[in-house]
Amino acid sequence: MSVAKDWNKYLPKIPENVPMVLSHDGKLFPKWLSDWQTYHSPIRKFKLQGKRQTEFKTYKNKYNKKTRYMGIANLKRADVETRWTKAMVEEWKKCRDDIHYFAREYCAIVHVDHGTIKINPRQFQDEMLDAMLGNRFTQFLLSRQLGKTTVVGVFIAHYIVFNRDKNVAVLAHKNKMAAEILDRIKKIIEFLPDFLQPGIQEWNKGNISFDNGCDIGAFSSAQGGIRGESIALLYVDECAFVPGFEEFWKGTWPVISSGRKSKVIMTSTPNGMNHYYTRWKAAKAGQSNFFPYETIWKDVHDRMYDNNGLYDHGVHWKAEQIGASSVEDFSQEHENQFLGTSGTLINGYKLTKLISHEPIYEDDDKVFKKFVEPDPSRKYIITVDSAQGKAQDYSAFTVFDVTSYPYDQVARYRNNKISYLLYPSVIMKYAIEYNSAWVLIELNDVGYSVAGELYTHLEYENVICESMNDLGMKQGRRSKAIGCNTLKDLVEKDFLILRDEDTINELYSFIEHRNSWEADPDSENPHDDLVMTLVIFAYLTTWEQFQDYTENNNRVGADIFRSEIEDNLEEYEPFAMIDNGIEDESFTTFDDLYFRN
Repeated sequence: MSVAKDWNKYLPKIPENVPMVLSHDGKLFPKWLSDWQTYHSPIRKFKLQGKRQTEFKTYKNKYNKKTRYMGIANLKRADVETRWTKAMVEEWKKCRDDIHYFAREYCAIVHVDHGTIKINPRQFQDEMLDAMLGNRFTQFLLSRQLGKTTVVGVFIAHYIVFNRDKNVAVLAHKNKMAAEILDRIKKIIEFLPDFLQPGIQEWNKGNISFDNGCDIGAFSSAQGGIRGESIALLYVDECAFVPGFEEFWKGTWPVISSGRKSKVIMTSTPNGMNHYYTRWKAAKAGQSNFFPYETIWKDVHDRMYDNNGLYDHGVHWKAEQIGASSVEDFSQEHENQFLGTSGTLINGYKLTKLISHEPIYEDDDKVFKKFVEPDPSRKYIITVDSAQGKAQDYSAFTVFDVTSYPYDQVARYRNNKISYLLYPSVIMKYAIEYNSAWVLIELNDVGYSVAGELYTHLEYENVICESMNDLGMKQGRRSKAIGCNTLKDLVEKDFLILRDEDTINELYSFIEHRNSWEADPDSENPHDDLVMTLVIFAYLTTWEQFQDYTENNNRVGADIFRSEIEDNLEEYEPFAMIDNGIEDESFTTFDDLYFRN
């Protein structure tokens, strides 16, 4: 898989007397926007004519209605005979063999100020064309407002013109979005001169067909997508925003992979750490058959100039965008940062900073992972979430070192096949290994049985009880809300170290849903069992008796609050001024102020 650079010959030649500056990517660019526009993005008018057939590069037989589809001047109907000359054949071959030439000379857009003009592909758009041309499967990570639909439209138009009997599917989240993309493609095809334009058989909102056997259809993922269709090229627009993508892909992939030359193009801006993030990460690591290509806002070089037309490395444009939204929005939409699924419990920026550790030990089934060996001098707590063991939800527990701040995830267990009848013996095994750790069990439907078996029959005494009546804690709306809010503070304020990759991955899709916090049902792996062990632990830290299990005087709520105040005041001189009626000023430290009665 590769990206060629056939477009280098189209780079402009800039006179030596033009003032230049060094750009963010180490290249020289004109100091003034006017010079950049003159040499990099000149306005090239595009006009078709219907009188001089020998000037075939701009000719449409638009005044002969017998040759027009439905009487539309720019559309040639199917099966109209073309009288080919040697020059026409050579030009046709040149366009076929050089998509960059085809784009520059024959593809046009309607500009709001200048009318119909020829396309001037930017460098990254040329690279995108090469990526799509040279690879069967391509995945693009693109910031907003880059003109991606135009460049993909050019590629699809080229694919249709120079192939036979190929079906193309344009897929978007909604029918309206898919139809809008199809309209862009139709505009490019509509402006092609007669010698390049295939004859039109059908031309409507959702489908266009040509006399060379090719077809382009617009589809919505919400309505079943392209199941049952025979597709040679699939384009998925804003793939990160397609809900239930994995289910859609299961039905689509067999259709695409059945061919040996079929192609898939995916484009999107980030939308949290969902299916697109997972696929992007795999493509970047060389673990999938998709070729990855990324570009950000800086690659639109006219954004690198201020309002006076002076090159400023994009400072002015970036400030304007952040001012109209936020730093986080700008990072995601223009700098391609995956900042967590929309509405995650843990702040998206913090999620990107969580780094998993390799376990120092895994059992044969890889359900138990140990990150830190037990230390006889330290205190441990295990929080437990239980399941039926029918290969659906997981039974899970996490082992925490609670000796001091920050609390530390030292081990974890997750298994969706173990029976709840055997689960207590596993809990006891690792609880004993970690210095007879205290154990808190959530009392859901099978949690009662797990807690009863552990305490009564296995006679493990270090079971934490929320009340005199229960061997564990009952998870209700209030306790879950407190646990989630406390967990957010523990993680974001670095009071809790998370080491396990599966736990961190669950946090990526742990979102607010139906007035609660739970796994995103549209995520690739909609489970939150390990996260719930964190929520149980976070809730436990708010109990007054929590100090009894840690044998220290840590008060999580107060400590987090104090830490937050100190962080906020670090930017200022830590003193307070007190007016006692005397002319000279008195000073006191923050600590004196904080603890004063």
